[in-house]
Amino acid sequence: MDIGDEYIDEGRLRELLASRGFNVKELSTRELISIAREQKIAVPKT
Repeated sequence: MDIGDEYIDEGRLRELLASRGFNVKELSTRELISIAREQKIAVPKT
């Protein structure tokens, strides 16, 4: 891993979308990111 690499914080993204009423249990990471972008939610990164 290079210094400065960022990774999607999938757990936090699932929490954010679930708190807005989305059923995130069956969704892939790609689907979660797509919904976040549509909803203008910043995708959390680590």
